[in-house]
Amino acid sequence: MGVSLLVLHPGSGGNSTKEQGMEKIIQALNGVLRKFKKAPIKILLETMAGQGTSIGADFSELALILDGVEESMMTGVCLDTAHLWMAGYDIKREYDQVLAEFDRVIGWEKIGAVHLNDAKTDLGSRRDRHACPGEGKLGLETFHRFLIDKRFKNTPLILENPRVDIAEGKTITTLQFLRQSIRRLRNII
Repeated sequence: MGVSLLVLHPGSGGNSTKEQGMEKIIQALNGVLRKFKKAPIKILLETMAGQGTSIGADFSELALILDGVEESMMTGVCLDTAHLWMAGYDIKREYDQVLAEFDRVIGWEKIGAVHLNDAKTDLGSRRDRHACPGEGKLGLETFHRFLIDKRFKNTPLILENPRVDIAEGKTITTLQFLRQSIRRLRNII
């Protein structure tokens, strides 16, 4: 198929404790990675907003999971800008500090992709509600920082957005939306 990266939500604890949930995730990843040891694919765990019993909103949770995986070279993290914000990481005002914390807790080399999307909810809300870049709490300047950050030069930056409805009530196609978003982002570069 030619797929080199696979982004997954880590999962949730359900009725289990967070620790038990993380152990189940580690076991599942180890089982999958054992079967695909020779496949040229890397599984990226997406940073989460922290809604409900979801796991992966805290860098330390992701670090614990990644440390428990036997084939660590086959794993990494996908930073999701909206999820970071909703989980309480202030990438709008403390961009460098948040990324320094990620590097300290997990390691920069583990970043395999970035989902660029805005947040409808407040910092630390733990409510997973996405918005289009520039139309939420993060603002276009936050995305500008990711786009010009040389550390992301070889990292896929993926524009991830909810379905969009224009004020007049018309739904625009994904392609139209992407064109609008690219024009909007170019204006700040």
